[in-house]
Amino acid sequence: DDEIKKAINKIFDDLQIDYIDTLLINAPTTDENNKRIWKLLDEYKDKIINNIGVSNFRYEHIESLNKYIKENNLRTI
Repeated sequence: DDEIKKAINKIFDDLQIDYIDTLLINAPTTDENNKRIWKLLDEYKDKIINNIGVSNFRYEHIESLNKYIKENNLRTI
């Protein structure tokens, strides 16, 4: 999780911004990793990231992630 937080901070530092309207997870990895990334990004939602989305995910990846999001009361895709 520290790795992901460092990557998010690097995005903000490199772009010299303090807010992102939409941040996309560009490609799925393992199911567990997708869930871990989403949960971490959800902590930033409405603070420094307005929307979280996915790109290049197959239907089964999205279904699995949506199920996890609903079960854990996270914000939806």
